[in-house]
Amino acid sequence: MKRHALKSIIKKGMAPSDALEMLIDSGKVSIAVLIPSDNYNIIYASDQLIEDTEITDEEIAASRHCAINRVHPEDADKLKAAFDKALTEENTVDVRLICNNSGAVKWLRCKAFPADFAAAEGAVALITRNVTSEVTLKNDLLIRNERYKIYEMTTPDVLFEYDPNEDKMIFSSNGATGITQNVIENYMEQFRTSPLVHPEDRERFISALLSACRAPVTATLEYRSMVIGGGYKWCRTYYSGAADESGKIYAVFGRIQDISTEFARNRELIRKAELDPLTGLYNRASFENHAVSAMEKVREKEKLLFAVADIDDFKHFNDKYGHRRGDDVLTTVSSLIEKYFSGEITGRFGGDEFVIFTAAADCADFCDKLSALAKEANVCINGEDIRISMSIGVYITSDKSVTYPQLFEWADQAMYTAKNSGKDTVYIREEN
Repeated sequence: MKRHALKSIIKKGMAPSDALEMLIDSGKVSIAVLIPSDNYNIIYASDQLIEDTEITDEEIAASRHCAINRVHPEDADKLKAAFDKALTEENTVDVRLICNNSGAVKWLRCKAFPADFAAAEGAVALITRNVTSEVTLKNDLLIRNERYKIYEMTTPDVLFEYDPNEDKMIFSSNGATGITQNVIENYMEQFRTSPLVHPEDRERFISALLSACRAPVTATLEYRSMVIGGGYKWCRTYYSGAADESGKIYAVFGRIQDISTEFARNRELIRKAELDPLTGLYNRASFENHAVSAMEKVREKEKLLFAVADIDDFKHFNDKYGHRRGDDVLTTVSSLIEKYFSGEITGRFGGDEFVIFTAAADCADFCDKLSALAKEANVCINGEDIRISMSIGVYITSDKSVTYPQLFEWADQAMYTAKNSGKDTVYIREEN
């Protein structure tokens, strides 16, 4: 393989050799010159092509190298045809090149045209560009698209594909009439005013999508999506960003799964775990959690109100009527608490002790309800109405820095004050 000067090989007017040399020197393209009539032997190869094909110094020194030997057998005829047409028409082909030493396969995009070389008539110049990444990406996309089509035809979920360059979203779903698509142009602009996603979840949703458009990511997101006819359902979106070799995201793919049933079931399990099984009020731990959370949201003019109610002589009642009747007493009291304090945080602290927490600007209504609760509590046993006596302590404060344990302790002390004052009463302690 003799290293002739490029300008002496390329026919003037067929390819601008100065510009071509600049491209070759930049590494963007490579060039080879060969003679089809002489078994496709190469008489010139640029440095980049030698590097791409892993041609050795020994092969260069041998001065003869068949170009076809490096091409994948399935692409050899395609390249030969390109050589044959080089004298009559422009042609471009993609062929697989098998590297000599590593055995790796690279894709080269080749364009053949006549070359003018005095020592070898019928020479053909071949401009090549390494397009391995491009072809690999294209093949990956084809495979992914086929998988996508199969999944699209078999899943009840909604699939989506977002193009960040065009700001276009495509939703696909498999319905009774087959696969339907909904294409939304200018998606980001429309989304910000669309009710499709619940207002409380909208910022999280758009933030997740924008993050997926900036860098490759695979993640999930749970949010509420609007349903036909109104209302929202809980959805879980699995999404992933696809990037080109430079790392730029060209698409975000995802699957939207309806988890409303799962979410409702989980909420019910959580609710049951929080509730006292006998009374249906919050158990001790969950009452404290909800009360602490509510204390953090108290408004400036509101006061904190904490009540502890204890059934008087409950042990004596159990001993006289039995534990089953004792349970009736507990459920009766809890029903009355739910009746009068449905908007407040209520719980069974343990045994025969109940707790109520709220924040309000007007304390009188809260105390009136406690009095009504104490008067109305009764249980029917063997046709006889038996009044349930309760000692109730209330602690009221405007101090927002007070802690939950302090509130409970002071309300509990107020309850014992009521009990020590003869029972069957409501004792109110208010701290200014």
